[in-house]
Amino acid sequence: MEGIPFKISWDLMKLHKCQRPWSEWNDLAFQASLDTREPFWKHEAKMPDEISRWAHNRDALWRYNATDNCVQRELLDRRIEALLAAGRWEYYEEIEASQDGGRPGIDNELLALSLWGMRVDEAGRAAHYAKCREEAIEIGRQINEVAGMKLIARTAVSTKQMKTFLYDVLRLPMQYTKNAKKEKVVSTDVVTIKRLMDQFPTLEVLQTAGNAVLRHRRLGVEANFVKASAVDADGRARGQFRQDTALGRTSCSKTPKKTGRNIQNIDRQLRAYYLPDTGDEIVPT
Repeated sequence: MEGIPFKISWDLMKLHKCQRPWSEWNDLAFQASLDTREPFWKHEAKMPDEISRWAHNRDALWRYNATDNCVQRELLDRRIEALLAAGRWEYYEEIEASQDGGRPGIDNELLALSLWGMRVDEAGRAAHYAKCREEAIEIGRQINEVAGMKLIARTAVSTKQMKTFLYDVLRLPMQYTKNAKKEKVVSTDVVTIKRLMDQFPTLEVLQTAGNAVLRHRRLGVEANFVKASAVDADGRARGQFRQDTALGRTSCSKTPKKTGRNIQNIDRQLRAYYLPDTGDEIVPT
């Protein structure tokens, strides 16, 4: 095979994402269940009780792999026809389809952006972090004093203690929200505190403690943006940029090394600490 050029020009999962961006499933088995009449076969060689049979039966394993390939070939035509009909084929070719080096067309630019990052005002960042921590410590003392109990756990407001303070000590009406699993849970978030403060404006202890807690949480947000671990050793902030197929936009998160952060949502008040590279500055005229 040496010397023979090999290039994959289509990707069924990406094709399906482009055709049905709202779908949560894009694997081969799901696509086949929608667009072919092939009986379900995907788990045959993966079930614990069947693995040994497949491992020692070459003909059966070949049939399994051949089914995979035949179904993919059938689905390919359906994906291409659907994208052409929807006017999304050009988008797939320019943005999603594998190009030079097997990377999607936009990935090279996003990779360069992820690797390069942004220059940070290191002195300003460190000074702002120290200021946030100093003020948070002082406000933490005030919160515990006003509440008559320890609401601050290490450097953050304790959710458990905040629940006790709001609903057991002050006996306020229970507020609820939904967690990541869509489960109904008791809430002590910022919106809840503001809502309770609006409902009980004459409850002095709630107003005093509530304002202090909101300020303490705000300081925690700012400190998280400018903490030392948010910046690499070379003084640049980085995140991993990806493209969101569903909406055609980019998203950003921590790098594969679990460093950095989402640098697309930098707090407006802290953007002054993120600087253009030398020579790229725009001087007002």
